[in-house]
Amino acid sequence: MDIAKEAEKTLIGSILLKPDCLTSVSSIVKPEDFFCQNARQSYLIALSLWKQKKTVNLVSVATQEKNLASYLASAMSEGSEIGVSYTASTVAQYAKEHRLNKGLEEIRSSQLPISDRLDSMLRLYRAEMSVEHKNPRISAVLDRYEKYVKRNKNRGTLGIPTGFSFLEGKYIQYCPGHVWVMGAYTSVGKTAMAVQKLCNLLAMDQCPKIVFISVEMTEEQMISRILGNFTGIYSKKIEAGNLEQHEEERVAEYKKLLKDKPLLIYDDVSELSHIENVFRKADLQGGVDIGFIDYIQNCRVNGIHKEYQAGAILAKSFQQLAKEVRCTLICLSQVSNDVGRGNTDQLEFKGAGEWAAVTDVGIHLKKKDNEVKYLIKKNRHGPLHSHMFKYSKNWSSLHPMYEL
Repeated sequence: MDIAKEAEKTLIGSILLKPDCLTSVSSIVKPEDFFCQNARQSYLIALSLWKQKKTVNLVSVATQEKNLASYLASAMSEGSEIGVSYTASTVAQYAKEHRLNKGLEEIRSSQLPISDRLDSMLRLYRAEMSVEHKNPRISAVLDRYEKYVKRNKNRGTLGIPTGFSFLEGKYIQYCPGHVWVMGAYTSVGKTAMAVQKLCNLLAMDQCPKIVFISVEMTEEQMISRILGNFTGIYSKKIEAGNLEQHEEERVAEYKKLLKDKPLLIYDDVSELSHIENVFRKADLQGGVDIGFIDYIQNCRVNGIHKEYQAGAILAKSFQQLAKEVRCTLICLSQVSNDVGRGNTDQLEFKGAGEWAAVTDVGIHLKKKDNEVKYLIKKNRHGPLHSHMFKYSKNWSSLHPMYEL
């Protein structure tokens, strides 16, 4: 018990030193796993502050409960920024072992027949060792389904509108748990289309919560692209700061608008586990509706160096991530060499066949002069479609023209 309490104390100290570790720790340790009341209370306060996006440190936690001050100071001296997940797993393991031992002792000392005691032991073991899943009974599934349909009816839409009427008319929207993969050959306009989709969302009265991970562009380039899309001013001109007075005023107007939008932009995240943590953190701190990843061939899997193997892992992981946090994940991709050379008209993305397999909506972009073909080559839940877009406003935006 003393060893378990020491592990709990180390974990609390580690959280105070590195609050962002709560992204992973919260999925490993539950409040009821703590034996020490001080540790449990400290954990609950830290988790609550972190979910509210408030500062988590010794002062902020102690302010919530002054009796914890001395415990927190002692815990902080034992904390470490290294091996936090291992410490969290140790705390969870001690708690599980304690529950098993306590449960087995209660079963052993009961007056139940031996066969019933064996059944109780088996149920206890399964409860502690199995992964918690949603109730699979059809009645429970139907209850969840009714709530899902009612929510859609109340907001008057199946998912989140794309901002493109030609998609809305076919009920092609951003739905929770779906993966969109948008592929094109080099320099066709993947990012331009992603920025257009992003700006459509930002222009909504009720803007969804968005995470944009740019593995290719810097955050400065991203902001310039967004401002260029809204203002019609060439993004490079905005980025250079070479603006006339009326242009300065227009850009300032949209900068002010953007500050209130629920948009997170990352240009320093590319490894799979870090990307997953970004989305899980956003999910815990208010939720995430739409995620963009630009682009998937620049993402990495730690320890995996073969492109195909990494691509297969990324595809399956992103599919699971979209379901886990209930968001639509829009992934940008290069197309395969055969598609790029025009040798095949199949939906093929560079690196791994799993990308075409996991996608709910698969899009191929083709460019000619200042026009872009938007070809929905796969739609797991509806019709295929083709539409033509045209660059306008100094190549800063893409506007739908006509159905193909």
